[in-house]
Amino acid sequence: MASRPVIKVVGYKWLSSRPHSACKKCAGLHNQEFYYHPKGGQNSVADMPDPPLHPNCRCHIQDITRTSVELSEQEEDQSYVEGGFEALGGRWTNNGRGLSDGPVYEKWCGQYWSGGRDTRDPDAIGPRDITPSDELDRACRKHDNCYDMFEEDYCDRRLVRDLESLSDNPNGWRHPPGEKNAEKAEEFRKWAIRWFKWQIHRTQNKRRAFQEELPISP
Repeated sequence: MASRPVIKVVGYKWLSSRPHSACKKCAGLHNQEFYYHPKGGQNSVADMPDPPLHPNCRCHIQDITRTSVELSEQEEDQSYVEGGFEALGGRWTNNGRGLSDGPVYEKWCGQYWSGGRDTRDPDAIGPRDITPSDELDRACRKHDNCYDMFEEDYCDRRLVRDLESLSDNPNGWRHPPGEKNAEKAEEFRKWAIRWFKWQIHRTQNKRRAFQEELPISP
């Protein structure tokens, strides 16, 4: 069965441009989350005010998304990857991760996934050898390191360029995944390109909306 990601906006996060110097109302809303189907203790989108709240207000809202996938056949776990299921060339809900965390591939590809471990878990134990497994894994490690030095949008764009530069045939890569993993590598590569292009597009729209809200100088 073919697998594909389904990205759905489930709510919004309110962000004030200057939370420490904003007006009382804007500062009070900073980082608050509002959901279409709130659970206990969560705010409802119906109660969320629409920005801007006042002239020269620079507050904006950020999408809160959830990702679901159609399940494909499960395969045996890797030694440092526990549980989960295979889809789109990666493994989902492994190592206690949520479905919204997205898939992981090898040692470096995946949200919060670096060196074969979930970076949010201080007790997580990854593989002894954290060397990237193939050229795709190397691109993901480069992307992780980029986040430590540059803005996310720049790093995401560079990752897309790196992934698009790889051959459609993983066995032709400089560091290939091997015949058994070639199909998974190419499937995950295509999924990652789609995902990060969507992230880049969303960032562009937010910046464009912010620029349109800026006051025009006389």
